[in-house]
Amino acid sequence: MNTLAETSLSGQDLAFLAWESAKRPMHIAATAEFEGTEVELRSVEALRERLRPSVVAEAMLTRRLVRRRWLTPRWSAPEVVDLAAHVRSLAERAKPGESLEDTRTRVLATPLDANRPLWEIWLEPTDPTAPLRIHFKVHHVVADGIGALSLLERLFASTDSGPTPGRRRRARAPANATGHMNAPPARAHARTADREKRRTRSGGLLRFVGEHLTRGVRTPLSGTVGHGRTYHSLSLDAEAFQALRAHQDVSANETLLALVAGALERWLAAEPGALVPEFVRAFCPVSLRAPGERTGGNRIAPWFVPLPIGGVSRAERALAIRASTRRLRRQRAERGGDRMARLVRRFGTWLARLGMAVAAWRNAFDLVVTNVPGPRSTVTLSKGRLSKLAAHPPLFPGQRVCIAVVQTDDRWTLALHTGFEDTRRADRLAAALRAELHDALSPFETRGSNEVRPSAPPTRRRSGSA
Repeated sequence: MNTLAETSLSGQDLAFLAWESAKRPMHIAATAEFEGTEVELRSVEALRERLRPSVVAEAMLTRRLVRRRWLTPRWSAPEVVDLAAHVRSLAERAKPGESLEDTRTRVLATPLDANRPLWEIWLEPTDPTAPLRIHFKVHHVVADGIGALSLLERLFASTDSGPTPGRRRRARAPANATGHMNAPPARAHARTADREKRRTRSGGLLRFVGEHLTRGVRTPLSGTVGHGRTYHSLSLDAEAFQALRAHQDVSANETLLALVAGALERWLAAEPGALVPEFVRAFCPVSLRAPGERTGGNRIAPWFVPLPIGGVSRAERALAIRASTRRLRRQRAERGGDRMARLVRRFGTWLARLGMAVAAWRNAFDLVVTNVPGPRSTVTLSKGRLSKLAAHPPLFPGQRVCIAVVQTDDRWTLALHTGFEDTRRADRLAAALRAELHDALSPFETRGSNEVRPSAPPTRRRSGSA
């Protein structure tokens, strides 16, 4: 018999269900490229057989979401999965005269079938000498970004479970007897935790609500999601990125936010009739998991980080963002979103719909920026090694731009997901991102090149409808 914990949904899960619409599906799309994959596994039938044991072992891939009228949705019991409906080829969905690029984008933007377990894998037809490309879609109610990539990692995990070659791991401080990382003595820690809990239970929630109500500035990033969807991906050199981070004396997340802010300044300055605001606000998901935890489900809460846009240098921008994130860290700002999720679970999805409607009305944030850890173990497909991984989180109500970075070995991929009505605006934003990455990272390039490797233009995928 299934326990309540196995079938019930958290407040974060319910919120993503409440925010979904036909034009704005709440699923995460990930694209994985494998180099050196054998020809025999380039057929969809062989891929199904390769994945069958892994799918059966993952409980969340064998459950359906049961929607009940007037009652909270829940997960069904595990059931037999028809892999023919979940693991498919893009060639099956191609329309007459449609390019592969348009088919790919249309499939990535199409909502998942609510009558089946909420995930899909699509095999893209490629030349036998080209990297094998697979597209993975999973609903946000199943997992957040970390959970989705962990799920993808387990599906394609190699029998060699050692760490991925080339990944550098930061040494952790030794844990004391209580199991916490450099934690104070247990009694003092308990008193501090109790006091902090009482102080932030109401204060964190009020601050979170205030973030949604005090902002009312419209920017070119704001607005309703349009019928056009675009997916761009850019690669950047991990060594140059880390060198820039060390030079600016900021964290990797702060470096990413500064690069995004610089690209937005370029883009807004070139947009016809657009005014460059003093700052834009980024929605940055913060993981609530313990260090090293890679569980599924949704264990995230938002930080709202102001990104300086006009009239500042690249170094000043990075330092301003560092000051903002340190303030949010001191305030433990993620507790407000976690507290709101608990209220959603208690009172229902109407509260999540109301909260996001207010956030869209007041323009609480302009875009989503997230940095998702890549696989920690070797990921292969029939001897083919994972060479590139891009993630595209969904678009939220009231905003049309989402940027995500995924780290794999020495190659990081920045993915841009947009929902502008005019797809040319997304093309110009991708060009601004590429130019900012080039100008910021090229001085730290270690191989004597004047361009960021690889220097090919970004991959572009567009569609005429969602």
